[in-house]
Amino acid sequence: MVEFFNIKKYSELFLTAFLICILTTTSLTVGEAYSEDTSSPDFTVNTSNLEQITQKIVSHGPRITVYSSLSSEMEHEEGKLATEQSVEYIKNTMEMYGLETSLEEIRDEPFSINNIIGVKRGTNLENQIIIVCSHYDTARTSPGADDAALGVAATLEIARLLQDYELNRTVYFMVFPEHSQPIGADMWIEMHPDLKNNITGLICLDQIGYGNNLQISYIPQTSWLADIVQLSANESNISVSKHMGLIAFSDHTPFIQNNIPAVELIESEFTPFHHKPGDTIETINFSLAENATEIAVESVYHLATPEDIEPPLVDISSPNNLAVHGNNIIPLMYNISENDTHVQVLLDGQNLGEISSGEWLIFSLAQHDIKVWAIDEYGNRGEATASFEVIDYPEILKGGSDTGSKTYGLGFFAILLIILVVVLRSKRNK
Repeated sequence: MVEFFNIKKYSELFLTAFLICILTTTSLTVGEAYSEDTSSPDFTVNTSNLEQITQKIVSHGPRITVYSSLSSEMEHEEGKLATEQSVEYIKNTMEMYGLETSLEEIRDEPFSINNIIGVKRGTNLENQIIIVCSHYDTARTSPGADDAALGVAATLEIARLLQDYELNRTVYFMVFPEHSQPIGADMWIEMHPDLKNNITGLICLDQIGYGNNLQISYIPQTSWLADIVQLSANESNISVSKHMGLIAFSDHTPFIQNNIPAVELIESEFTPFHHKPGDTIETINFSLAENATEIAVESVYHLATPEDIEPPLVDISSPNNLAVHGNNIIPLMYNISENDTHVQVLLDGQNLGEISSGEWLIFSLAQHDIKVWAIDEYGNRGEATASFEVIDYPEILKGGSDTGSKTYGLGFFAILLIILVVVLRSKRNK
């Protein structure tokens, strides 16, 4: 007897088996997707490299870029030679680490003084720039080991560590003359006005080798960047403190002065050999410098490879793009599409820092531009701008103590009364 296969009888079994296959396949796919390592690479700072680069730069002698009337001709020649040798060595090291390297002359007296620029191009966010910087020149009698051959070594070591990684944003490695007049950072900003608004953030490495502790120097407007550096330190189990305010004028200062986010990593215990003959390689704590380099490279990588590339959306509802008559006390009202953003308000180009939506501001009687920036944890910046004019009431409405002003005021209200009577009569006639 031939028995026919009963599909209905086994349909539930087949359906169950089919669903198990689908769920198993999906689970494997999802598992494979989540098994990808999205964490930051394990950067291992080569302390020997820090030592060798620092020693090489210091061995050239004081890199003097500005001279006084007390300077001898021999001092001029030795300073010139030391500076040129150091600049050539730094440039060659940048090239060895795969950077697009260039020299930019900022002054030709008493000899050619240059900024040294090394660039690692980003991919899909190539036009957005992160800067790591230090300076190569010294005070007149100082070997300049901690200030700041060591900072240069750390800048170059970060370039080496990032050499084989693909980054979304572009990273500029810049080594300036800082003791020069004008200083290199100022000149770079002046020479590249087209790049100013493209800079996501800057980390300056200056005097990172004395004592046992590090600190992050920042101002309220750059607290979001200081938080990123602090987080990188925490994730590397490195103790670092935060100091609000500028500890000293350094390479990052001109950037802050131009509303470009910048912070400085610097030793907590200021070296007693600053600008003195005692600033030698023997006084340096290279373990501290290793920590500073690790914090900086982790911070740069975080900014250069953001998980989210969309900036927050910002909308200003008050003041809007209209003329405001008579009242110069106006609420600032804005909306931001994301929570946990760092807000900055700029009025006519002046950075006022963080001002909450709903605060009332007092404006002068003039044309104004107000801008609201919102920056997220990856350095993405959204912004909105409102242009408006605050003007006084017309004299005709203000009145005054003189007879003429009163007459004009009465005449104006008489005209308004006549218009009102005409309108009312026309309505009655209808």
